[in-house]
Amino acid sequence: MQEKHPDMVLLDLVMPDMNGMQVLEKMQSDPDLQMIPVCLVTSGSFELESLSQMGRQIIIYQAGGIRP
Repeated sequence: MQEKHPDMVLLDLVMPDMNGMQVLEKMQSDPDLQMIPVCLVTSGSFELESLSQMGRQIIIYQAGGIRP
């Protein structure tokens, strides 16, 4: 992302080496990346309170997941 800034990031919170919250924290600490919109797409549960501390947001939550 630092070499070529995307227009938007689709991010899963559950990943093997680094979780999505860690990615968000790194993006927020980098002035070049902090204004890139992020769309969280995940099947895992997450705490809305943690996300609310990240700044501007729109949350759409579908209980039980979504179907393609």
